[in-house]
This record gives sequence, C-alpha cells and structure tokens, in this order.
Amino acid sequence: MVYFLRSQVLKGMKPLNPKAPFDFLKLLKESFPTGASSPDASASIVDPTTSPSNADNPSLSTTTASARGQIVPGEGRGDVPASEVREEAIRLQPEALARSTLPPPESDVPEGLSTPALSLPINPRKRRRKFACKRAQRRKLEKKALNETGASQDTLSQVLSHGAAVEVDLDASELEAARGAHTGKPGKKENLGSQAERERQYSLEDLLAQGFEHIEWDGRTPIPIVDRSGRIIAVLAGQPGSDYEQDLLEAFKLFSEAGEEAGLGPTAAGGRHKRGSFPAFNRGVTMGMGSPTPVALNPGLMSGILDRLVGAKAVRRMAAYQNAAFSLWAPRVHDEYKNAQNALRGRFPHLPDNFPGISDFAAAAFNLGGKVWTFKHRDFLNWPFGWCAITALGAFDPRRTAQLILWELKLVLNFPHGATVLIPSGVITHSNTPVATGDTRMSFTQYTAGAIFRWVENGCKTEKELQAADPQCWAEMQAGKDSAYIRRIHNFSTIEELMSRIQ
Repeated sequence: MVYFLRSQVLKGMKPLNPKAPFDFLKLLKESFPTGASSPDASASIVDPTTSPSNADNPSLSTTTASARGQIVPGEGRGDVPASEVREEAIRLQPEALARSTLPPPESDVPEGLSTPALSLPINPRKRRRKFACKRAQRRKLEKKALNETGASQDTLSQVLSHGAAVEVDLDASELEAARGAHTGKPGKKENLGSQAERERQYSLEDLLAQGFEHIEWDGRTPIPIVDRSGRIIAVLAGQPGSDYEQDLLEAFKLFSEAGEEAGLGPTAAGGRHKRGSFPAFNRGVTMGMGSPTPVALNPGLMSGILDRLVGAKAVRRMAAYQNAAFSLWAPRVHDEYKNAQNALRGRFPHLPDNFPGISDFAAAAFNLGGKVWTFKHRDFLNWPFGWCAITALGAFDPRRTAQLILWELKLVLNFPHGATVLIPSGVITHSNTPVATGDTRMSFTQYTAGAIFRWVENGCKTEKELQAADPQCWAEMQAGKDSAYIRRIHNFSTIEELMSRIQ
C-alpha cells in the first residue's frame, strides 16, 4: 500500500511507503502483562527483513509444541530449571524421549525459563478437545486485546487505502494554548475581529478572495489534515458504509421532532450566543468557571427530550462512530480521553454518562432549529490538543450551505449530511457559511472540557487541593506547565505511524 500526500502528487514525488509491518502478536503479548490499553507504538515496529521465531518467544514455542501433541519437557514443573527436568525425563523415559522430534535442549527452552503447568491427557480425543478449548480461549483474548488497543489492521488498511491528505502551512506548536495546555485561549480582537466581523455571513467567494483553499469534500472519503511536521491535527473522518447514512437521516428526523416538541424556532429563545443564533442544548459533564469538581450540565426544560435522544439507536450509532474515528486517527490522544472518562466515572458515578460503553467524550451538544451555522469562534475551554467531533445533519446542499471554515488553516470545506469531522476546536478558530434558503441543517457535537483533564492529572483534585495535600507534587506540576504543550502535540499521530501498523 502507498499513501499520497497532496504536495508529493503535485510535485511528482514518490508516494509515502510504510516503514515496517505491524507485529500484532507482539502487541498482544505485551498488552496482557501490563494491562495497558495502547502499548508504545515503537515497541510494535519490527524489522521487515526478520521473521518472528519461536526462539524469540518461548511461551509461543511451548504452546505450539504442546498443540502438536509432542512431549514438552518441564510441563507441570514450573519451579524446576528446564535442564534438570530434561535430565529427569531422560532418566525415567529414555525411549519416549529418543523417539520425540524435539530440538536439542538448549534451543527449545532458554536456561532458567519457567514453563507453564500443563498436564497432557492420555486419551487423544480428550487431548484434542482440551487444546481446542485453549485455542478458543486464546482467540477470545486476542479479540479482547484488539478492542482495547484501537482499530484493527483491516480497518486501518481500509481507511488509509483512500490515500489522500491535505497539508497546511502551519505547525501545531504555533496554536495558542493557555499555560499548562489544559485549555485554549479565547483569541485576541486582531485575530477574531470585532463582534460584527465574527458574526458576519461569509460566502465562499469572500473566503477565496482572502486566499482560502476550497476542499470539495464528498463527506465519505476520510482525509487527514497534517501540519508541517507531519502530525495529523484534524481529520475529515467521513462516514462508514452500510446503512449509516440512512440511520443518520433517522437521527435528523429525531432532532427535528425534538425541536418541534420543544416549540423551538430557527433562532435561540435567549437571543444570540457565542457560537450563533440557533437553539443549542448540552448534556453530560463539564467543569470550570469556578466549579471545584466536575458537574452535570443542565439543559433545563430540554432534559427529558435529550434523555430520549441519547437513548435512540441512530444517535448512539452516530456517537459511536465519532468515538471510533477518534481512536483510529489519534490513539494516544483518545487514550487521554478514555482515562479521564474512567476517572470521572469512578469518582462520580452518579453524573450523567451520555453513551456508556461506546463513547469516551464527557459531553454532547445538540444544535437544533434547522438553521444551524456558527459564528467565527474558538471553544477555548475544551482541551486544546484534543479533538471535538462534529457531525452534520439535514436536507441541504453542501456546496452552498454551512461549509466549514478553519481560519488558521485557511481552508473552507464542503460538509455534507452524515459526515463527521474531528478538529482541535479549542485552538483552531472555526465557523460556517450561512444556511441557504430552502435548506435545513442541524448538527451533533461531542467534546470534553479541558478542566476535567487538569482535575484528573491532579489526582481528582483542584490545584489548591493538590497544593495543600502534596506541595512537592504541586510544585512539579507547576514547573512542567510551560512545556506541557510540547508533550501534548507529540500525542498526535503521523501517517507513517498509522501505516506502520499495517502488515
């Protein structure tokens, strides 16, 4: 498989090839003892010219020998060195050992290695049944490990096979984050403009005149957006196949019915807000603005309606795909979200969990009313070097309605119904072109507040509580704040890294 970066295609350069195949068996072996959800990627890269051997993995060698029905010296004697067990076997059963096809003692099991206890049944039928059970158990463990370590090789291969990426003239280190890199910055007036400029209805022609590039995305093909250092800083995640688009038409219908039930019009009852003039309601958990602990978001009179929406099959599938796409394109960043969500649920199990078991975001936004397009803004209270997942819903023409504008990246994108994008909304200013006359558009978003990550890193404490409980730990946390953003941006994956996981 090859992967074409856009600049390489334009310049006639060679396509990018994966550096090495992904050693999945090695990853499984390493994941069981540590219990880690995603081992270090560098540990899973192997030399493509070297084939794995049983000598490098004694446990696999022993299991394989047993599965063939051969006598394995040392089985059932895990506390005795292999050499002593062999001598005893030779002394007690010289003829049986002489007839076996085992390699010399020193090449089968390394000196001093303890082998697993295993008793061989005498009856061949029982022996075959026993090993069949063990193989089934091993496959079950492998499947479990696969679910814990991210996307499968087949999934990665299918997604990356589209072979297109958009490169931008920006490095992630240039994005503005607050000290400690737990939140972004609201942005200065010279960057965001006046209130009138932020709320202006920009057309595609206006943006092209300002030097923006128009990406005519079909909403299905996954396209990563990479910075100058090759980091995947955003993704046009597209949508899976099958009947997903139809399910999302059902989600759009549910959103429309929810708005009608609540008596919502195209504009928010309370007037314009930071993101636009459409009705928007949030459900889940947040933190910040003086709160010492994570708290439940309060959607007011919409609580019952949102409770029904998060339980609907179509909405749950949409949330699950957003989470799955996140884990595929940025596994290390996604692990941070998963760890934060687990800590949050462990400490405050009574707080609402929008999509238990299928999404690791703490909160979701339901943007209703049928005329959803956003003003120029940053969600700076979100985690700056994480991602916000956005899915468009509606009956509209993406060539003229609610095209997504990424200001720092100088990109304007067609954003069709059912498509999902993943962007660092806390540090990239974003907005939409307006909804055209006759079109209807809504959207669904998942995110996690940056203050939750800070609370988790402090041992589920505020900074004041950490300072009182452990002054030394607090001092170390303060000392590392100035360089925290460097650690964060290195969590983003590269195309080479993802491709190296494909054999």
